Amino acid sequence: AEEREDVAAGGAAPGGLHAAVFTHSPDAIVVVDAHGGRILDANLAVRRYLGYEPSELRGRHIDELWPPAG
Repeated sequence: AEEREDVAAGGAAPGGLHAAVFTHSPDAIVVVDAHGGRILDANLAVRRYLGYEPSELRGRHIDELWPPAG
């Protein structure tokens, strides 16, 4: 119940629902710093879709994976 209240309030308990979704999602999830464009984290599904280990992506700039259009 406490975790549900936290999620409803817009937060997430460490290791809670958001962490489980991130970890077990079959979809690649990449977390990017909105201000600097650096990759903060990625789940294991990125191996299948992008061919990288999550540890290889952390700290890289998102433009290295998806260059800006134009």
